[in-house]
Amino acid sequence: MHKDEWGYATTAENAGAVQQLESAFDCYVHFRGDIAGCVDAALELDGDFALAQAFRGYIGVLGTEPVAAAAARLHLDAYLARTDQSKLLERERQHLSAADAFLNGDFHGASIVLESISRAYPRDVMALIVGHQIDFFTGDALRFYVLVDAGVVAQARFQVFNCQGQLGATSALTELV
Repeated sequence: MHKDEWGYATTAENAGAVQQLESAFDCYVHFRGDIAGCVDAALELDGDFALAQAFRGYIGVLGTEPVAAAAARLHLDAYLARTDQSKLLERERQHLSAADAFLNGDFHGASIVLESISRAYPRDVMALIVGHQIDFFTGDALRFYVLVDAGVVAQARFQVFNCQGQLGATSALTELV
């Protein structure tokens, strides 16, 4: 078991696989590099790395190419068929569930699961970035309120409308202020 750079545990058996997946996130967030190549490298190092399997599913849909989505569906189905999910961590099971829903075209179902992940793990970058994309596709939104009194933040609140990607970010932000 290895932790990711945000301190969350994974069942990955290879630290290099975790690093490759983190590189995929970095490429995705900064619009550069070979996202799929990094995910494939993670899976070459640890083919049973649940979070890499989930991200492969997510990017299959996010790439908007029907052929890539169909291939991602086949990969995820094969992984789920051979995996005893009771040995995975809850966060990993949730990501697999969200990826499965997303690949089935159930954007709102995936959104609900990702929202749950974001609430429990507000620094889960995968939930935040995929959730953000789903929010864009579905038109979900967020409102953030800050009350300032004499130059000091007296209160910070937010209201989320099915916007799991921003739920974790705003939750973390209200803790900081």
